[in-house]
Amino acid sequence: MIIKTEYLQNELLKMLKVFHKVCEANNLNYYMLGGTCLGAVRHNGFIPWDDDVDVGMTRTDYDIFCKKWRDYLPDFMELRYYKTEPKSPFHFAKLINRNTTLIERSYTNYVEGLYIDVFPLDAMESYNFRGKIRAKLAWLGKAALINHCTTDKKTQLHKILFNFLSKKTSLSFLHNMVEKVILLEKSDAPKLLCNFFGAWNDREIMNSSIFGKPVLYQFEDSFFYGPQNADAYLKKLYGNYMQLPSEKDRVCKHNYYYLNLNLPYKEYIADEMKRNRQSSLECVHAKK
Repeated sequence: MIIKTEYLQNELLKMLKVFHKVCEANNLNYYMLGGTCLGAVRHNGFIPWDDDVDVGMTRTDYDIFCKKWRDYLPDFMELRYYKTEPKSPFHFAKLINRNTTLIERSYTNYVEGLYIDVFPLDAMESYNFRGKIRAKLAWLGKAALINHCTTDKKTQLHKILFNFLSKKTSLSFLHNMVEKVILLEKSDAPKLLCNFFGAWNDREIMNSSIFGKPVLYQFEDSFFYGPQNADAYLKKLYGNYMQLPSEKDRVCKHNYYYLNLNLPYKEYIADEMKRNRQSSLECVHAKK
């Protein structure tokens, strides 16, 4: 099913509005991150070719949100992460629209709904030798989780080997290892904050003052919170962030195997199980 980017963005915007209201009602701080923050500053809304929403919360608020999401969210939404969904290939949380179905091409055996990524921002006192080792271990764990769960085929020898070793390691062990690593440092007033699960690895390590007190930025027909110093944040991630990429690079980054904005993902799973049972029965009858 081909879905226009604008329809997808409209659904994501509805979800972001719910998230914003929930956070404001419960005194939880958040920040738009990555391309969502870039879209707010450069386009006053979505990057025209973007197809996702990223937000982040400092560890304290993130843990509260993850623990109490059932009290906060409307019935059509849920929070998914490794503690609520043990088979999740992602260690960070995803805010899911239950009334939709989404399957990513890299994880064709994992069914969920349309989502907003909710990242924890963790404390780091300094990016010294110890801090770098901690970050490397976190990124290695993140890569192992992805390789454990991916259905993509690897072609390079070192990737084939890493993929094999990751799949031989327990998923729960990998999740627990990553959690221990990222929580090695805790502080109410850290010098640095890091999104260990962001796309840019060490570029995601920022002076905590860059995030500071959340500031409202226009985003489409609404206002949502972003870093206090969005300019410094975006320069750290993207360099000259106001310069548009070449036209060939103005494409959606996700590669969906299946996306349906009108089908609850649990109905999709039930239908798929029914089809599999029917197929199995047909095979049995054929053998007879």
